[in-house]
Amino acid sequence: MKKESTTLSIINRFLSSEKILESIPDSLFTDLAEKIIKLRIDDISYDIYLELSENSITLSESSEEFDVEIKSSLANYLLFIISRGSSSYSSKIIINGDVDTASKFNSILSDSENIKSIIAKLVGEKKFIFLEKMYGLVSDNIGILSSDMENSIRDYIVFDLDLVPTKDEINNYLNEVDDLNSRTEKLLQKFKK
Repeated sequence: MKKESTTLSIINRFLSSEKILESIPDSLFTDLAEKIIKLRIDDISYDIYLELSENSITLSESSEEFDVEIKSSLANYLLFIISRGSSSYSSKIIINGDVDTASKFNSILSDSENIKSIIAKLVGEKKFIFLEKMYGLVSDNIGILSSDMENSIRDYIVFDLDLVPTKDEINNYLNEVDDLNSRTEKLLQKFKK
């Protein structure tokens, strides 16, 4: 049995567990029943199919048909979900096929209350409250760090990049040094005579 198939079978067993099915919003099953969504992960050239029925989600590596294809990098998918559907990440997602299905899937993923509800039901309310507080603390610090890094990079590009000489400037400098060296040698020879 292939490793991917084993991994998918474990994930499918997890997705079919009662706790998971109870935590998934009903809108996912009602809005997307009998739909197949192809998720293309470009950076690792991998396709995964979400087959949705009225009460289950199944992942597979292949399908003859699909209703919508959604393509992006793995990092972009994760950042899109974490950022609750930020336009800076959604603009990097390519959608082909049934736009209505893609729109419904997008709205479910980007709805922070749906994501919060799923996580809260999976880990428990107390743990979720703790995780949410930690996320608030960490996200603020990451935002500040990210902003500082962005400003530093912008300053480097705007101001410091001019300090690094180009290849032509280096060659001109070397030519001038050689010229100065040869003139110095000529002066030394004249001085010695």
